[in-house]
Amino acid sequence: MAALAGCYVHVFQTCRAAVQSLYDIVGSAAVYRSCPLDQHFRDMATVGQHILAQAKLFDAAGALWFGDDPGNPLL
Repeated sequence: MAALAGCYVHVFQTCRAAVQSLYDIVGSAAVYRSCPLDQHFRDMATVGQHILAQAKLFDAAGALWFGDDPGNPLL
């Protein structure tokens, strides 16, 4: 379970970084709603608010690895 929790956060952070990089490279054209990248950028911001995408889940995953209480009811 600890590995899975860590994977969730890692995958999300990696995907968010990729979308952010593309958004930065595209420049001002990315801010228009007609650009699909704008929707992906906003979707990543929304998903980032989910508990499974937050960096604090790394703390819970670490607690699981060491046999401690993760302090997270989802784990």
